[in-house]
Amino acid sequence: MASMAPYVTWFGLSLGAAVLWGLQYAFWGQILKTVSPLAGLWWYCLLSFVLYTVFMVVRGIGIEVDKASVPPVAAMLVAAAVIGFVANVGMMSGFKMANPTIVTMITASTPMFTAIFAYLLFKNVQVNLMTVLGFLLILAGVGVVAYSRG
Repeated sequence: MASMAPYVTWFGLSLGAAVLWGLQYAFWGQILKTVSPLAGLWWYCLLSFVLYTVFMVVRGIGIEVDKASVPPVAAMLVAAAVIGFVANVGMMSGFKMANPTIVTMITASTPMFTAIFAYLLFKNVQVNLMTVLGFLLILAGVGVVAYSRG
């Protein structure tokens, strides 16, 4: 039973995050009826910055990084921020055009792209029969949603 603890921890945290993102996206669907995607994201980032800062101060978490890893980590942080910005603006703009339920069903293909990019960029992926089956189910689901929207 002790070997289940790490599995439950990462799985429980991941499932909790998915539930909270679902709740957040439901709110975004309503927020974006009166606020532009960029203005909404600006406020979201500002409030998130404050929350992250308070959390780090309360927990005593510093922002130091191992000096040897600064250049590659800094480059990846900048890349992740730019990519995240473009992705968030795209998703929020999609929320303005369609129901968040439909948009997030399409963005549910993220794990497939994560595995592809993790392999192409870092040769890091764990592919087995179940992973491939999962990719195929994701593609089928995205196809059904896209087809149902016409």
